[in-house]
Amino acid sequence: MVIKHHIEAVAMSPESSSLIVELPSDLAKRVAEIAAARELSSADVIASAVRALIDDEDAYLALIDEAIAEADKGEFVSGEKAEAWLRSWGTDRELPMPEPDIFLNKSA
Repeated sequence: MVIKHHIEAVAMSPESSSLIVELPSDLAKRVAEIAAARELSSADVIASAVRALIDDEDAYLALIDEAIAEADKGEFVSGEKAEAWLRSWGTDRELPMPEPDIFLNKSA
């Protein structure tokens, strides 16, 4: 059985909202330890962690959007060229990043 702790993140400014977070005991303990070590409240530690998670997620989604936009151009590197490039890594004959060699006709 996992015992969970409730930690209430209390609003510190008019732009903040109160939120109750349920955490497993080990995680709640680490939050408390980090808060004590940094002389912060548990709410501040949790807010910082959530902010970092959201920033990472936003960056990840931006990379996906960038990759989709790149793919929409219809220019790709063949698997053979990509594999040869990857196999060259760490050798004395490392190849430069391959240029696209597959071009799809986007007219429809």
